[in-house]
Amino acid sequence: MTARFITRGLLVTLAGALALGCGQEAAGPSGAEVLWEDAYSPTGSLVVAQDGDGRLDVLLRGKIGVDSPEVARVASAATTLADTYLALHPGVPAVPADVRALSDRLVAQRKAELAGLTPVEQAARPAPAQQPEDEAAFDAEACQSFSGGFSGYTPKYCSYQYNWHAICTYSTVATNDRSYAWNESPYAGYQTLSGMTWMPAIPAWTWQWATWGGSYTNRYACLYLDGSNTFGNVGITDHGFWTDESLHPVSGD
Repeated sequence: MTARFITRGLLVTLAGALALGCGQEAAGPSGAEVLWEDAYSPTGSLVVAQDGDGRLDVLLRGKIGVDSPEVARVASAATTLADTYLALHPGVPAVPADVRALSDRLVAQRKAELAGLTPVEQAARPAPAQQPEDEAAFDAEACQSFSGGFSGYTPKYCSYQYNWHAICTYSTVATNDRSYAWNESPYAGYQTLSGMTWMPAIPAWTWQWATWGGSYTNRYACLYLDGSNTFGNVGITDHGFWTDESLHPVSGD
């Protein structure tokens, strides 16, 4: 077994973090309503869901070794749903009205969450993570900085384990952070924040990033495989959102 994580701490104890959802089906999320879903490829999808508090959450999923890493990188650098959609559909001339409406809601949600931060906090970029030296595909496709210019996501934490059942981030997930889950196994699994009821399924051999709305206290992003005797290569990240608010206010798309 090999364990490596950027912040050089002990792995989070999973018993409490994964107490929810042990009997849930792998077909879809629990505790949230899927408002919109787009299949951008035969094995890739973009999903927007609404939790019980009315906050919107976004997931982007692709098949490891199948869906283009280049397309995923461009889509991951986009910081609005509308731009993510266009990156996944480069031949589409305009964003559909329903996607635009959801994107506007997400922008307003982010603005409200950023409103409680000081200007310095809004403009702060997370310190770049020390890049790992192994697990090449995970490192190249997930543990990377994604930037669209004046805003983006920087990995604050990355961890990859061989032949493992579950994995969580060592650092707590902050408002507007994004987490990549990497399920390099023949088993379906779940991705979640500890203490949340929405646990979207992640199929076998699939990467998936999630951005959750709302504020979090002592919550960790997790991936675990369904079933008690399931093991594979798994990875997790915590990507911090940053924006140069003074130069590029977080507003419309």
